[in-house]
Amino acid sequence: MTILEPHSASGWITAFICGHWVQAKVYDEPSTYGVYNGRVSKITICKTENRDPTKPFHPQLDVNYDRGTDFNNLWRKNRKLFNEIIRELEKLPKSDLPLHN
Repeated sequence: MTILEPHSASGWITAFICGHWVQAKVYDEPSTYGVYNGRVSKITICKTENRDPTKPFHPQLDVNYDRGTDFNNLWRKNRKLFNEIIRELEKLPKSDLPLHN
């Protein structure tokens, strides 16, 4: 995992994980809203390693989870890869910043 933008005060992180651009909201504690009841409550995974800001956002995505699954094409195509990305995010240390929603 390469962190492109570390935890912000709101819990957001942007990273390059397993060949994909990923943006996620990672809390310090697990939640029923999280993926697999974990710390990741929101996650966007691009189909590629980079998100192109000059192109429409949603067609570039394989996953969008916002306290529930909006769509998860990666789960259908490659569950192992999806699970590895979640595992990497779950390993993040707790943020030393106060969390604001």
